Amino acid sequence: LYKFIAPSIFGDPQTPAPDSMEQIVRQLENRLNAGDYAAAKTLLQEGLATDALDQRLLDMAERIKTGIQQQEDARAADKLVAEKLAGAREQLAAGEYETASTLIAEASQLGADQTQITAMEGEITLAREADTRHQQYTGLLGESRAALQDRQFDSAEQAAKEALLLKPESTEAKQLIMGIEESRVAANREQVLVAIESKISAGQYGGALTLIARAKQLGADQARITAMEQSLTRALEAVDEQQQYAALVDNSRDALENEDFDEAEQAAKEALLLKPEAAEAKQLLVDIEDSRVAASREEQLSLLQDIINHALDEGDIEKAQETFVLLNNENPAESIVSHFGTLISSRETELEKQNAFEKYFSLAK
Repeated sequence: LYKFIAPSIFGDPQTPAPDSMEQIVRQLENRLNAGDYAAAKTLLQEGLATDALDQRLLDMAERIKTGIQQQEDARAADKLVAEKLAGAREQLAAGEYETASTLIAEASQLGADQTQITAMEGEITLAREADTRHQQYTGLLGESRAALQDRQFDSAEQAAKEALLLKPESTEAKQLIMGIEESRVAANREQVLVAIESKISAGQYGGALTLIARAKQLGADQARITAMEQSLTRALEAVDEQQQYAALVDNSRDALENEDFDEAEQAAKEALLLKPEAAEAKQLLVDIEDSRVAASREEQLSLLQDIINHALDEGDIEKAQETFVLLNNENPAESIVSHFGTLISSRETELEKQNAFEKYFSLAK
């Protein structure tokens, strides 16, 4: 029976005759206990080659068959575990952390070595953290560059320094920080140069001079600094000229107010020599001439009125009337015309009455 069964299970045995059945059984037991099913199979074939029937050999045949199947199952499981772990490592390298974690969990359920599982889970955790840091790093660099583009140097520098904290060896972050500082200095130089122009335009020449010194310290373009120094020099010269001009205009106005027309005209003309295009000085000359004409007219009107008054005092109605005509020709105020017209008429009536009285008085004598 064993000879019939054994070949169908284990193949056709080719073994030497055993020393004894007891020796074979003991050796089989040792091999089975050691899990050495291949050696046990060979010994079983030796035992089955004898003519003795022994139930122990049949039992051991079943144990060998089960053990070999378990070994094959274990090898299949080990192979599947290895495939799961290899797949997990590939997914980890590709950044597919969820998939990698799932494969590791499946490998663990299949009985993978826990130390290896723990190590790979640690790798995934580290990779996740590294990926998160990289994303933060990349985001901070982008934020820094955007702030730099908007000339927000402090914000740009802060973001770049935070990125460098995430990757202390990052050449990219270090270069960005250097670029930010260079841009800040360049912007400061430009701001100072613009401020110099503003100060000169506003007449704040002391402030402009201080800023020119600052621009030199910052290493601003020497050609622009020289141009601004020349502009400041011209402005200072213009200030002196402007001061002279202003003084002459003031003198002219004072003289005009005092009706010293010749002095006013002289000062205005000198101001115009300093600034030939000055509308103010030109208008001042026009005002002086108008005032001179007006004053002359007032003087003429006053003289005519004095003549009329004197003629009336002397009783020279004819002269008063002739002068009144001249006064009218000057287009004086209506009140003046009315006043002297009434005055002459009243004086004329008064003289006529006086002449009549004297005539009657003479006839009465």
